[in-house]
Amino acid sequence: MAVSVHRRAPSVLCRAMALMFWLGLTCGAQSPVTRAPCLMGVQPITEPLHYAFGEAPVALLLSRSSYPAEDRHIDAIVQINGEGVGRPAHSLQVTLCDTTGKQLAREDIRPIPGPQIFLSMRFPAKLAGKGGSLSVSWTSAGKVKGMATANFRVRPAATVPRSGRVRLRIPNDTKATLRGIPCTVGVPFPRGALWDAAHVRLADGSGQAVPLQARVTGKWSRFGSIRWLQCDFACDVVGNPVTLWLVYGTDPRTSGNDIAPTAQLEQPPSGPAAVGPFLRHLTPEAQRGAFIEGEGGKRFSMTPEGDGLSIDEDGPCKRLLSSQGWYESTDGETFCRFVTRYVVFRDSPVLRIFHTWIFTGDGNSERIRDMGWRFPLVNAGEPRGFLTGSGANARWAKGQHLVQYDHSEFEITGDAGATVGERAPGAVASRTGDATVLVGIKHFWQNYPRELEFDGDTMVFHEWPRHGKPQGHAIDNTNKLRLWFCHEGELLDFRLPDVYTQAPIVTGLRHETYWRKNTPEDINAQGISKTSEIWVVSLDAEVSPQAASRAHEGLNRGTLQAVVDPAWLAATGAFGAIHHRDLAKYPEDERVYELHALAPMIWAERSQIYGKWVWGNMLWTPNIFTGGGGLYRAFRKAHQGWPYTWIPYARSGDARFLAFAEAATRTMTDVCYSHYSDAKTDNRMRGQWYRGGMPWVGSNRGRPGRPFVPVLRGYSNEVEYLWRCYHLTGYKRALDVIQDWAHLVKKETLSTGHLVLQPGTSTGRKNTNMLKTYVDMYQETFDPWFLAAAHQVARGPDRTHLRHFWKPGPRDFQRFSGDPDFTRWYIDKYARSFSTQQDVFTTGAWAAVCPQIESAAHAYLLTKEIPFLRRVVGWLDYTRAATYDGAPAFMHGFLVRDYNPGCGPSYTAYYLRQFPEALFALERAGHRPPALPSAFHQLPATVSKIPGTKEYDWQMPTVALLKAAARELRVTVRLNRCKYAKQPFGYALSGPDGDTVSQGTVQPGEPVEIRVPPEIPAGTYRLRVSNRLSFTPTSSSKITFERQLPGLWLPVSPPDTPEVLEIPAGDTVGRGYWKSQYWFRTSAELDTLTIYFPLPSGRAAKSWARLNRISVLDASGRVVWRHQYCGVDDDGPKHVTAALEVPPEQRGKLWQVTLPGRSLGFTLDPRLPSVLATSADRWFHPDAMQ
Repeated sequence: MAVSVHRRAPSVLCRAMALMFWLGLTCGAQSPVTRAPCLMGVQPITEPLHYAFGEAPVALLLSRSSYPAEDRHIDAIVQINGEGVGRPAHSLQVTLCDTTGKQLAREDIRPIPGPQIFLSMRFPAKLAGKGGSLSVSWTSAGKVKGMATANFRVRPAATVPRSGRVRLRIPNDTKATLRGIPCTVGVPFPRGALWDAAHVRLADGSGQAVPLQARVTGKWSRFGSIRWLQCDFACDVVGNPVTLWLVYGTDPRTSGNDIAPTAQLEQPPSGPAAVGPFLRHLTPEAQRGAFIEGEGGKRFSMTPEGDGLSIDEDGPCKRLLSSQGWYESTDGETFCRFVTRYVVFRDSPVLRIFHTWIFTGDGNSERIRDMGWRFPLVNAGEPRGFLTGSGANARWAKGQHLVQYDHSEFEITGDAGATVGERAPGAVASRTGDATVLVGIKHFWQNYPRELEFDGDTMVFHEWPRHGKPQGHAIDNTNKLRLWFCHEGELLDFRLPDVYTQAPIVTGLRHETYWRKNTPEDINAQGISKTSEIWVVSLDAEVSPQAASRAHEGLNRGTLQAVVDPAWLAATGAFGAIHHRDLAKYPEDERVYELHALAPMIWAERSQIYGKWVWGNMLWTPNIFTGGGGLYRAFRKAHQGWPYTWIPYARSGDARFLAFAEAATRTMTDVCYSHYSDAKTDNRMRGQWYRGGMPWVGSNRGRPGRPFVPVLRGYSNEVEYLWRCYHLTGYKRALDVIQDWAHLVKKETLSTGHLVLQPGTSTGRKNTNMLKTYVDMYQETFDPWFLAAAHQVARGPDRTHLRHFWKPGPRDFQRFSGDPDFTRWYIDKYARSFSTQQDVFTTGAWAAVCPQIESAAHAYLLTKEIPFLRRVVGWLDYTRAATYDGAPAFMHGFLVRDYNPGCGPSYTAYYLRQFPEALFALERAGHRPPALPSAFHQLPATVSKIPGTKEYDWQMPTVALLKAAARELRVTVRLNRCKYAKQPFGYALSGPDGDTVSQGTVQPGEPVEIRVPPEIPAGTYRLRVSNRLSFTPTSSSKITFERQLPGLWLPVSPPDTPEVLEIPAGDTVGRGYWKSQYWFRTSAELDTLTIYFPLPSGRAAKSWARLNRISVLDASGRVVWRHQYCGVDDDGPKHVTAALEVPPEQRGKLWQVTLPGRSLGFTLDPRLPSVLATSADRWFHPDAMQ
């Protein structure tokens, strides 16, 4: 059916163009227009939308309530309920008006292309900072059959430079010398800055033009400006870093790519045979050298489908070719699929191959003997050897094959015998003709077992070793997570060994089920994949091993790739509201952030989580002390803030973070995603594997009888890290997985009829995550299906289904839509809940474990309310206080807390994402206000047994509060639930005259709120909580049972209320869990003070209190004393004493003590008043206020 738009007849966005943009194949963007607003695109929606439009004849859904002025258009979905759609007499009138009702544009769509339409309409620049309305009216023969109107606002236009330059830097930290290194880098631009990919050029440090190929991979809106520009170029490096400048703008002197283009690359008939100097040395068979050998010896070779190779990208600098198909034997049998991409740069000596193998067999019965890629040489080659060592210690090692058996063990064998080493670089080279051809493998030893081999004139890479050793490790409870059964042996065998389904290992599953006892066939690895990144480099014939090593290591580490200026990247907003690494302004905060960013790599090393099926994953409870971890939820995958985020690399350009972000993304796209299923394995669906005891299994907790299947719409199905990987690096496999997931989730939603809209806070994890995922997908693809899905999930009167913090779906929807009703809910019901000191319990204990910076920072940006910003600072200060950086070094970056190994990784995962948002908020504020610390629960100094009874006297320290005149005093008495608290506790609040104002009982876990009316006299009020507990301790250890008693959550009053603890002089301050910190006032006369700290010892020091980190800070916030201790090797001291000098300028001022984790309290110098506040602004002396 032809679709026409009358009046101004603008161009129509056909579905083919929409598909091209979705696939990332468009090469430019429409330039902004200044003519009157008009329809920019009309397309029928062919996929059923999951949005409750209602029964009205016409329904209208705007993509946003508030539009950026730079976007210059509105997206909308129109639904028509009734007959006649498509008939010539029926038309749809679209009208744009300002807030006064003045018509700005009106256009007719005739005939109406379908009952659901996706359209865009321009709005004029004069609407910036104002509002308007969009109306649609369905008419037939001049009669109105239905109409709908929606209002919107246009944000004020931002000041964005339309021309400038972006610094790109090639670090080259290995000091490589190599001409024509291929560089692919994604460069973001601020909204409204760049509209046409032709308006950029690349220059070196001297201003000379460098050939550039640019392609748009992301826009800010459907017809908006460029958000991500993929830049491809080749560059020479000569032992030093290289700086280049990407110049952009509309100025004729700087706009456009004014570089004379070279001739187009030849169209290869069957491969990139005419491109690249390296191809003079490789036979055509090397271009399709992938193979598999089954258990019985049958060999399968890659057989591309269709015409063999397709050209995905083509230009003056680079050609990207791809092929996919089945491995096929000579008799026509097929086994396993492949997807291969070849990255070729003109005149570059480097060919990159990304080869993905997909396992289509039955993981419980089919095994693989050999798998890899052969690189035969044209001329008889002279083996240079295998590269060993690095830098000045690099050597060519002679031999026939090198096998990396473990992450720390390789062996080279040949006629001269065997030599061994630890971690092979992963490169093999042969001299042929006038060149040395090197084949290098990305992250070779991390993805053991692997092998490199000389087979006559052929260099061979084995993804599974041909010459592997027989299995040598007996699987037990200490090494179960090394997954030796599929990381060693002569055969690749995914069948779960019986030992995993039997005691004692199976008992470690606890209450989550990944497979049943004695039933290993419950899980199946069908659909697993592995992507090998290979480079073939043509070097000088006599190249030294040191020079070859510098080039290979540069390619391996990513330091021969261009890096976008981190300050520019952060400022564009392409990564959201983040601040770049800023060591000058935030040195201590950045130091602590780096400890967290590096910690996962340390945990992987200590837990030995290496190997091709686990490298890049994170254990749920990594045992940093002894290695390994528990089987319960063993592999986190995308659970609780994981996988490792791209933010540390993006905001710093630090290649250390790049390596782990790449590894995490690739293990998620390869191993933790099922790419294939068939009837042999009960047609289990494709999709992402949920957290579980194996990378390719998920939990079926609470679903008896349900199969162990992947998940498409759970709380771990996110796409943001995949898009970021694709935009930053051009990694197309991430895009493959996104597209596959998008297809599958639409299909599943159609079959189930819902979008994971379930009530309750536990299922809120799924809803908040899917809300974020749908918003991300729409902003990347402008697919109306995801727009409708996001709006449907965000609907609801109270939105209790969205009150969870695991993924920032509510924040991202508010940021995207600007919906005023949703914004009010976000601030009042969501952000205030997670940004208060106490009210984090509606979503369970994990809210108290993980940082809650995200909601506080975003709420501050929306409201400019300082309490939100103070909570942000509170989390920054707590992280500085609680991040361990003492001996041993392998504990650096771990959170000092009650020793649950799962808490540290959870906190770190969220902190890596949220810390840059905290700095962004501080930058917007222009100052750092005093912290509003987190609440903690305070215990008595001692719990005394009453002689002659089984009862214990539980007396909390007195809490003094200052009530202001004519103001209400609010007090919340909250005790945490605990093992021995079965009966209620008594409380009493007394006034300035000592008379009781309120008294009663409080049950642990059930808070009581006291309100003292404004008319009651001002002055000091005192809260006392006590009980006589009757119980028989289950442990003879006093410290063990006392730590299981309840504590009073402090503070008990709102942030603006002065509140202190009154401790008798010389008495001990009781334990505080988990974020305890206290402010005390130094004496104006004393020049010294002492603080006594008891320490956990014995078994406690090696279990729940392994980490101790106690700090004393002066009034300026400077650490004047610190004690750190890790109880892994010995019991350590029983106590420590801080003997401190107080300089004159610090006397009579507030100092701070921080005791994160499970401390044993402290005793303040008896010469000082033992009056302690939980934040500096709350401190007052009760006696002085009577």
